[in-house]
Amino acid sequence: MNIIKTIFCTAILFGEPVPVPKYAEEEYGYAKLLGGSCLDETTQELVPLDPDSVDKAFDCTKNLFTEQIGELQTRWDSVPLNTATKAERLSEDAEAVSYRFQKGCEQIAKECGGQANFGPEDRFLLKKKESLKNKIERDSITEGIPIETATQKIGDALRGTIILETVEQLQQTIQKIEDWVERERGAIVWKNTLEEARDDGYVGVHGKMSLAYSDKWGTTRSVRAELQLHFRSITDGSLSSRKERMHQLYKSAPSSNSSANEQTSRLSFFSGLASVGDTCRTPASLLQQCNGEVAPVNLCEETPRFCMGNLGLSRSDMPQLRGSVKDRYLQKKKKQVLVKDERIRASELTPTQVEINQEQVDRLTKSFRVGLFDPCDKPILVSGKNENGTKYILDGHHRYAACRSVGGFQNVTSIYDSVKNLLSEMTSFPGVTRSSLAEAATRKH
Repeated sequence: MNIIKTIFCTAILFGEPVPVPKYAEEEYGYAKLLGGSCLDETTQELVPLDPDSVDKAFDCTKNLFTEQIGELQTRWDSVPLNTATKAERLSEDAEAVSYRFQKGCEQIAKECGGQANFGPEDRFLLKKKESLKNKIERDSITEGIPIETATQKIGDALRGTIILETVEQLQQTIQKIEDWVERERGAIVWKNTLEEARDDGYVGVHGKMSLAYSDKWGTTRSVRAELQLHFRSITDGSLSSRKERMHQLYKSAPSSNSSANEQTSRLSFFSGLASVGDTCRTPASLLQQCNGEVAPVNLCEETPRFCMGNLGLSRSDMPQLRGSVKDRYLQKKKKQVLVKDERIRASELTPTQVEINQEQVDRLTKSFRVGLFDPCDKPILVSGKNENGTKYILDGHHRYAACRSVGGFQNVTSIYDSVKNLLSEMTSFPGVTRSSLAEAATRKH
């Protein structure tokens, strides 16, 4: 066991020699299953005694949530720059669209069962002019770019947060935000920090958007805004939430204790994720799932016709392309072969893998029945050039199975190259990951 220095810590292993702060009770419960914890007497936060076990559980949990959230539009260059080239004008532009931004976020949050938050008395909605000037100057120096360019690249002159309870609400919110921004003549892209290996463990989904408006001279201007999506178990908008506590920990704690701070933060954010909705009803069942102890039901065995003609590959053998990795791969292939979007009856597609998680397909089908998510709508990747004319699925087996279950036509992105060549390329492509059948158990997209 990797025991950290406890010079400022009081051990909490099998009892409670010192009271556990109420705000850390969930962290204590999870840590108890993962080797115990100690209470840092300086920060009054729990530090895991076996950080390796916490890291393993946390990484697995993040993978489960990443699977649930699905792929997001991540091409940051698709969001227009600010029209303003000076802080003063950027501040004016932000104020001009702030009402639309705030009301749009509030309406969507209400429709999805969430809560919009812009700080106490909405103080964080607009970034202060002085803060904008300071950030622009820092970025100009750090990146070696002119002040005008640094101003145009600022992404958070407007800021907001939507707080949600479940992954289903998160999915619905993302879709509604994208639809709203399109109606507002804007653009939005997302960053899912659960996909990142951050030392501090921070988790959330960030949207960078651009909104357009016409000034008093009739000139169309653009201004960028940042929208963060968080689960309530991560932040409820209060200073006692996990997000704010960990932020304060990094601001106030001595740098000499940075390793313990990172371990504390990862334990806290892990506990927050594990408490979201009904992803996992108990800490024990989550750990079982992360350790692969929950045997998943394989659709290919239960309903063989869904997997007829497959190439016999297990899910763990299949490369997974997520977010920007998928974008980069498609950009590369478009320079080499024909790549085009098509719409094909799902029953005419052929799986590559011999494992499809039944529970995940059932979840997607249920989401379709209640109008939350259409598995047929988001394109899956297929190989479009094979000797027998078969279109093999490269990525998106669960969406395919759900779409076929409802008798739908699947949107696909066909890459006109052989499945053999494509799988070989994807396997070694930078950023490609893999996941087991068990890890697909709660996938939503």
